[in-house]
Amino acid sequence: MEKLKSVLIIGAGANDVQHGDELDSAIYQVSRVFKQMKIKTILADDNPFSVSLENVDHGCIVPLKVESLMDIINKFHPDAILPTLGNRRAFELIQELLEKGIIRKENIQLLGVPEATIRQINSAVLLERTLRQMEAPVKKIVTVNNYQDALDEATKLGYPVIIRSVLPKSSSTRKIVHDRSELADAVKACLSQSRAEQVVVQQSLAGYKEIEVVVQRDSSGTMMMLSMIEDMDPIGIHAGDSIAFNPVQTLRDRQIQDIRDTAFAITRKLRIVGTNHIQFALDTNSDRFYVIKSSPYFDRITAFVSQSTGYPIAQVTAQLYAGKHLRDIDLGENYVHHAALIEPTMDHIAARVPIWGFNDLPKASRLLGTEKRSVGTVFGIGRSTIEALFKAIESRYHEPADFHLAAQKQLTDDQLIAKIVHPEAGRLFVLIEAMQRGYSVNELAEMTKIDPFYFEQINKMRLLIREIAEHPNKEPVLQKAKSYGLSNQLIARLWKTASEQVYQMSLDHQLLTKYKEIEPSAGEFDQHTNSFYSAYEEENEISR
Repeated sequence: MEKLKSVLIIGAGANDVQHGDELDSAIYQVSRVFKQMKIKTILADDNPFSVSLENVDHGCIVPLKVESLMDIINKFHPDAILPTLGNRRAFELIQELLEKGIIRKENIQLLGVPEATIRQINSAVLLERTLRQMEAPVKKIVTVNNYQDALDEATKLGYPVIIRSVLPKSSSTRKIVHDRSELADAVKACLSQSRAEQVVVQQSLAGYKEIEVVVQRDSSGTMMMLSMIEDMDPIGIHAGDSIAFNPVQTLRDRQIQDIRDTAFAITRKLRIVGTNHIQFALDTNSDRFYVIKSSPYFDRITAFVSQSTGYPIAQVTAQLYAGKHLRDIDLGENYVHHAALIEPTMDHIAARVPIWGFNDLPKASRLLGTEKRSVGTVFGIGRSTIEALFKAIESRYHEPADFHLAAQKQLTDDQLIAKIVHPEAGRLFVLIEAMQRGYSVNELAEMTKIDPFYFEQINKMRLLIREIAEHPNKEPVLQKAKSYGLSNQLIARLWKTASEQVYQMSLDHQLLTKYKEIEPSAGEFDQHTNSFYSAYEEENEISR
C-alpha cells in the first residue's frame, strides 16, 4: 500500500436505537492516530454533535447520501475511504459509489474491506453462497420480492422462519414468523422498508445459544481473536437486548476452538483488514453451530470488547488501515513490546446489560424479539458472574434492584408464566421471582432456552439478597454483599436503613474500595491502560 495522505471517513449518523456513541468514539480514536501518522482526515456525517468534528481536519455535516459523498470526493480528492466506522449504512453507500464507477475513476482505495466483500456484506444471499463454498455452517436463506414466493420458500424451509428487509431504509426490520397467518403481514412490512423492494426468507434458529466473536487481521494475514462473548438469552431475542458476558461462561474448549477456527476462516476468506464481528448460533444438544452474520465494522460489541479487555482496538486498527502489520505496531510506553500482537486475556468477568427507554415511552411494547428495543447498555466488571451482574444492574436503574423485585411479587402465577414464556424487557427480575416461587433450574431452562448455568447464578443472587435482608447490620454479611458488588443503596433498602449508615459501617470495619486495572494481559505484563474497576480486595492497583 502506498503511503496514505488523506482518508475520507464515513460516519454513522446521530445516535439511535441501533447504536449509541460507540461509533463516534471510534472515529475520534482512529482519526487521532491518523493525525499522528500525518494522514489528513475528512469526516462525512449528518451528526452535527459528533465529538470527532474537533479531531478531523475537515468535518462535513451533510446528508449521508451518495450525492453528498461524490461532492466531498470532488472537493478533497481523498486517497482512500474508510467505511468501517459508519456501520452497515456506510457499506451500502460504498456500493452505490462502486456502481457509479466513482471509486475506480478517482483511483480511491477502500480501507478495511475489498470491493467484493462490500457486496457480500450487503447481500445475505451472496455471503451465504461464499460461506457454503468454504463449507462454513450456515442457515438456509433466499431472497424474494413478493408474498407468493415468500410463502413457497417458507413452506420448503419449515416454520418458524425469519423475514427481514434487504437494504432497509432505516433500522433493519426482522420478524419471526411462526405460521402462514403471520407471513403476509411480515412480508408486507419488510418490503415497505426495503430500498431494493426485496425481503430475505431464512431458516430460524430460535432457541439456540448466541455466541459473538471479534477477530482482528492485518494485511499480511496474521490473525488474533480479541474476544468471544456469550449472550445469556437465546437466538430469537436481539443480541442488543440480551445480557452478555465476556468471556464465555458455558462453552467447552472444543466448542471454543471450533468457533474460533471458523471465525478466522471467514475473516481470511473475506480478506478483511481490521476487526470482524461474527455471530454464531450454537445447538448445545448436538454441538453443531451456524454462522449468523459477519460484520467487518465497528459496533457496540467492538466497543464492549475494548472496554472490558483493555485492548486498544481503535488505536491498533487505525494503524492496520494505514498498512502496518500487527508485529510492527508500537502502542507506546504504557504497553509492552508487541502488545498489539498478544491476544487479550482476562482475569475478570464483564457483564453487559441493556438499558430501556420505557420511562420516556411508557406505551411502547416491552416484548423482546428479533427487533432491538433497548436504547443503550451498561456493563459491570467483577471476579464472578454475580458481581459483574449486580454492578451492571445497579448502575442501570434509577431505582435499586429491590424495587423491581418487589414489583414482580405483585404478579399472579399466570402473569408470571406469561412473562417467562413471552420475555419482556428487564426479565432478569422475573426469573429471580420465578425461582423464589419454586421453579427449578431445569424447568426454567426448558421454558426460556437459557443455559442452566445462568439460573444457578440467578439463584445465588436470590439467596444472597435474602441472606442480606434476614441479617441486618451484620459485618460478615456486609462483607459478603460488598464482595459481590451490591451497592450501599441496595443494602440499605434491604436493611431498611440509610445508605450513609451502610457506608459508615463499611468504614468502621475497614471494608474499603480498591481498584483493579483493566489491561489485556491479566497482570502478566507491566502495562497500564488507566482504566479500573472497583473491588473489595487487598491490593489497590490505582496507587501504583
